[in-house]
Amino acid sequence: MSLLVREITDEAAPLADPAGAAWAREHLADGGWAAVFAPAEAGQPARLGRLVFYRPSATVGRVPAQVAAPGTVERVRLALVLPHGRGVRTRTVEGWALSPGNALALLLDLPASGVHPSLAAWAAVARRALELLGEGRLYPALTSDTYTTWRFGPPGARGKRDLDALAAALPPYAHNLPAPPSGDRTPRIVEPAALVREFCDALADTLSRTPAAGHAVPGNPYADRASALHPKLAQWAAEAAAERAAQVSVELRVEPWPGGAATSGPCCSCVPRPTRRWSWTRPSCGRTRFARSACSARTPRPRCRSRCAAPPAPGSR
Repeated sequence: MSLLVREITDEAAPLADPAGAAWAREHLADGGWAAVFAPAEAGQPARLGRLVFYRPSATVGRVPAQVAAPGTVERVRLALVLPHGRGVRTRTVEGWALSPGNALALLLDLPASGVHPSLAAWAAVARRALELLGEGRLYPALTSDTYTTWRFGPPGARGKRDLDALAAALPPYAHNLPAPPSGDRTPRIVEPAALVREFCDALADTLSRTPAAGHAVPGNPYADRASALHPKLAQWAAEAAAERAAQVSVELRVEPWPGGAATSGPCCSCVPRPTRRWSWTRPSCGRTRFARSACSARTPRPRCRSRCAAPPAPGSR
């Protein structure tokens, strides 16, 4: 057992580098730098996406040249759509990039003040995505280049509603990546909902490959962090995607009666109406709730948890 623990400690790197997250918190988040998520290139695993920090305006201070960044914080150049005069234009800016693991460590521990709205918005998305991932809302998939990757979903009705609301609340500085060119030359930015999905995919693909995952299931391509092609899984991935697309989910939402607690008594769904053969049918009153006095004294009623006092009729099914 001690040998196995030693091997895991030596070979498995943590999901996040504490030094990198602390450096980004002090020099980027606390300095008012904006943040935008740059997804992985097409065909690449989702975990290769990066949260990129950049200066939203000239008033935001630069990182001092004498301050050395940890190796887990990458210096990058990224094309963004930014304000220019009365309009916008696309220009290349310099910034710092964090991997999904380091970005998550930072987003869950932001400074109390001085944070740019774009970074605060991504922190809210990360918290909700973590809750949904904790419910097991992820699945294995294969990229177009046959790399293994984990995808986020399905989020469910409530999760989708929450993520759509968070995407709609993203400020432009949080999703100002240039969109594919259209007929005119007007610069456009990507849709926030699409970027939120890419961000959730990156978290799912990162958090599923824990340091001990490769030792728990050796040889499993969905536990290994190394990027390798797996063309033999293409047929399985296509069949799994077709099954997911064909699935139909049914969800039930129960809402309180608009009248509140004005009436009392058993609910209609728990007060069946007997026929001559004692086959139970739903009452035809159409009301969600009704007073006890409205129920016929001769109508047998089964027990409904602790709310219906009358026992079921003898001989009923």
